[in-house]
Amino acid sequence: MRIDQHIQDRLSAFIAEPADGFETRFEALRHPLKQEQRALLIYIDRVLELMCVSIGDAVNFEHLHLEGMDDASLQLIGELLIIRCHFKGLAADKGQAVTDGLAARVIALQQSIGKELRANSSLSGKSAQFRKLKAARYLLKRRQSFLKQVMRDLPEATMQPRSLLNVLKRDLDKFKEHPGDLPYVMTVEQFSANDTSYVLLNKGSFEGLAAIKHLGGSPLKAITDVYLFDAEGRTEFGKFNTTYFKFVNNKSGCQFRSLVVLSVNEGSLSFSRLKVLQERTRQRYHVPVPYPKYGAYTVLATEIAALMGRRTSAAVPIELIGPDELEVWNDVIGLIDQFEGVEELKSAKFLDLYALVIDAKLKAILLNDIFGGARSQFLSEDAYLTMTTLSKEQREILSTALGLFLDWSIGSIWPEQLRLYAEDCDQVVISPLANTHVAFNRQLRDALRLSGRQKFLDRWQFDGIIEGRSLLLDYYDLGPIPDTYAYNVLELKDDGDRQFVGLFLNVLFGRRHRQARYELDRHLTNILEHPIRSEHFDWGLLHQQIRASRPAEAIRYYEFDDWYEQQPQQSISIKLGDRTRTFPYSELFVIKGAEDDRHCVKRIGDIDATALDRNPILAQCLTDLYVDFNIYGRLVNAAQQAEDLRVILQKFNMPEDMPAMRLWKELLAARVGANGLGVVYRELTSLLQDAGKQIVDKGHFLKNWAAPESASSLPRGRVIFRTICAYLELPASYQRIAVNLYNQEKLRKIRTSRQMNVLLRDLINDGCFDDGADVQALLNKEKQRYLRSHDLESNGIAIDKAVDELSTLVELLRPQLALSPVIKINLNQ
Repeated sequence: MRIDQHIQDRLSAFIAEPADGFETRFEALRHPLKQEQRALLIYIDRVLELMCVSIGDAVNFEHLHLEGMDDASLQLIGELLIIRCHFKGLAADKGQAVTDGLAARVIALQQSIGKELRANSSLSGKSAQFRKLKAARYLLKRRQSFLKQVMRDLPEATMQPRSLLNVLKRDLDKFKEHPGDLPYVMTVEQFSANDTSYVLLNKGSFEGLAAIKHLGGSPLKAITDVYLFDAEGRTEFGKFNTTYFKFVNNKSGCQFRSLVVLSVNEGSLSFSRLKVLQERTRQRYHVPVPYPKYGAYTVLATEIAALMGRRTSAAVPIELIGPDELEVWNDVIGLIDQFEGVEELKSAKFLDLYALVIDAKLKAILLNDIFGGARSQFLSEDAYLTMTTLSKEQREILSTALGLFLDWSIGSIWPEQLRLYAEDCDQVVISPLANTHVAFNRQLRDALRLSGRQKFLDRWQFDGIIEGRSLLLDYYDLGPIPDTYAYNVLELKDDGDRQFVGLFLNVLFGRRHRQARYELDRHLTNILEHPIRSEHFDWGLLHQQIRASRPAEAIRYYEFDDWYEQQPQQSISIKLGDRTRTFPYSELFVIKGAEDDRHCVKRIGDIDATALDRNPILAQCLTDLYVDFNIYGRLVNAAQQAEDLRVILQKFNMPEDMPAMRLWKELLAARVGANGLGVVYRELTSLLQDAGKQIVDKGHFLKNWAAPESASSLPRGRVIFRTICAYLELPASYQRIAVNLYNQEKLRKIRTSRQMNVLLRDLINDGCFDDGADVQALLNKEKQRYLRSHDLESNGIAIDKAVDELSTLVELLRPQLALSPVIKINLNQ
């Protein structure tokens, strides 16, 4: 990856100049791995030196995050941090007046040595208790020797606590059970009138520390630096934040000057997980600057591996086969765009299927499923119903165009390339739809010439791959905003037991892949930015290189990719508070960290279920915001709408009690009666072609559109309905009334609205639902994007009043936010 290489090219220069005093600190380390990991220690020590600079009386905050860090290396870094804090304490005391405090402690230790043994002189030398007392005596002697050495080196040393390391119990145990083993540090419990240390280890709350009284005061009064060592997610450390430190500095005379969070991720790098960690840490410790200017320093796993001379997990190689532009494919896209409601045919879900068609039998299975008339296993319900409104000739036009592209694919080098790569693989990862369609699955196995030992998997079975070589034929990237934990080809890594290779048709996936690669690199470069990176790793040059890689023509990411890629049987069980409910994997939820003030919308399946104990969150199903709220009814003035409809009905000499959605059919039927079916059908066909759309089959036109008694409410497609209304001279206000009533009726039946979910997702992610948000200002800034990205009219929002009516929508739904703690998430197979 470009970012990894950019950093590694500059690593040697960075560690060539260790921080002042490093050799002294290195010699003091006792960890057996220190020589082997010397380069890593130089790197971390220098980063800490550059980060931890106090400025005046302010409470400085820093965040050091380590990716891919194992336990042994983390323990070594913890020991280095302790020694750094010890020597910093010595430096603070240097030049101060000499006191007898340290000498008194040495004497007190001397009196303690052997005391227990003398008190238990009758014990047998072979007894367990005697051996335990003897070991304790040995440690006390080592402690006394250490303090004497400190006195010789710096007579004015006080050993008063200066640094506090908040750790989890498991890490506390790793730093030994007694300060004699690591003399530079002691636990809060070991801190006493007879002994003290520049560095204290703490696993308890701020209140517990404040209750300790020693030498006439709390140790908190002397501490200047606080570290959270791999413990940033624990609630007991919640008061260790910059705001509270400022408060106790002013009120209680404390001297807190810095708060340093050191966090760790043992797994592979995920942009989404890293962003969530930074945002949660920022909120929890009251750091005012959000992403992308938050300023955490992240050490990548590839950096750590390079410094330690180890092999790192490699990015999965992606092979794009064939040309990236093809006229026969452009023809398919052009035709799909003419038929409103079948855009799904160009979604990632179907691109995956097209790429798997490598012989004539697979082509026949796919085309028959889509265009054959029977209930499709591939199409969604909406797309299937739209397909039934097309004439036989129209379906044949689409089928022929798609068939020509599939013929090109079958006749290209693509099928042989697939067979060649599949030959050496243990498993082949394919589209979930292809994996569950029995006939397609069976024929694909034959076409690839797989043996009995080789198996198909889909992305939902992906975690079951524990070893072997896998061929990835299911393309899934991170889109324009890398915001998922799920399987994706961009962040997937090889490891020792698993190897992957991705093989994809360039004409279908090349532009998507280049765009997604650029977006991920751009976001990663932003989130990794830090003053140290800028000064020592030439980060400005990297920004320039990333910008230069931006595709000349950005592709449009289709919203239906999010909705149609999932299998309906794939579901998630989620326990919210005391209640457990089951949802489709792709269900959208409003999410908020337990201590955050920002809301966002994610698919429930993309939440990291394994991290709930460390990263508690609150959630609410997005649809629950409005499904029982009659949102479409509340967006309009019902009395005004009724009056507008009365005036329109009166204008066309229709009964005042006529349902609004019947009016256009009455007028169309009257036009057919007056001018003839052929004339009206030809006129509308011409108008729709001018608008770039196709009309429905003539039989559907007569039985549904021009039949006032039909069950059909509105035509499928906003452009089509607008064209019909213009043809019938119906005003724009009628379109809004009909669409609003249609939305209300649909919501009562299916209990969700995809278009409303997509709109609310953007409003929430843009911060409109956060406390204190200036909604009007946010929407004015993003108005053009909302007009481009959303069919506002279909959501009952007037284009000329978009900002005001979107603000009203937010105002109506904000009180409906009622997020509950997420207790557990299970993926149902």
